[in-house]
Amino acid sequence: FFSLWTWSMNDKARSASQGAVAFWVVFQVLTVITVLRHDNYATQALHHGQWGWLVLLGVTIVVADVMYWRVYHSCPGFVDPEQFPLEGLTNEELDAAFESKRACPFCNAYRPMRSKHCHDCERCVAKFDHHCFWIGSCVGERNHNIFYWFVLSATVMLLVATTQTHSSLDFSIRRPLMANITRNLMAAPVFAVCLGLLVFCVVLLGCHTWLAITNQTTWEMAKRQTIPYLKQLPYEAMPFDEGIRNNIHYFCCAAARLYPRNWRIPDNITDPRRNGFNWLHNEYY
Repeated sequence: FFSLWTWSMNDKARSASQGAVAFWVVFQVLTVITVLRHDNYATQALHHGQWGWLVLLGVTIVVADVMYWRVYHSCPGFVDPEQFPLEGLTNEELDAAFESKRACPFCNAYRPMRSKHCHDCERCVAKFDHHCFWIGSCVGERNHNIFYWFVLSATVMLLVATTQTHSSLDFSIRRPLMANITRNLMAAPVFAVCLGLLVFCVVLLGCHTWLAITNQTTWEMAKRQTIPYLKQLPYEAMPFDEGIRNNIHYFCCAAARLYPRNWRIPDNITDPRRNGFNWLHNEYY
């Protein structure tokens, strides 16, 4: 975490993530202290010589931290202006590029379809998903799968942490209010944070699972009506969907290797509700 902190200090685009890194460290330290100081599943098992709960908590924390470190140091897949220059386009092609928002006046590049300029990173990102506060960078074509594994590992860690901190609570109706507050002064806030983060990560994990199996991005899903290559299509059409198996294979295995991919819109796009759309394959391909 010291390396993440020092790197964020030297990187202007990542400087805003210093608070996220600090929060992540403090939150995990307080969670471990809460579990060790209170009577709960882990400490009860420990009294009987069973380390299972503590080992599970430790392993999930380590895995989540490793994935956080990996996604923090990952590259989202920036568009190289030298590979996609605006120079060389005819006046008609240049006008069409600006009309379709494929031309980036900031990077001076003719960016591939599904790319977007990020004003925080000051670069165009291939298959742009979103700019993430937690990593101080974008999630794009090259690191979307790493981001997904981080969210998954964090969800598992938070599930274990929420279970442990909940069992650390010690409320009793026979005890005065102030005594209950004093006995749970640390456990209650830590449990509340764990529960809140768990709900957030479960929703985020579900959202990105849907995006992965349908080959969409957060930006495309949220801004569909303003994106030139999507707003003219039927609302439920997913033009880049190649079927669940191909989508998952590209998302997990091929995105970084094939970056930047030359995405295209199929010519025969129709409303999937009229043609018996099947998740296992896409009629357009």
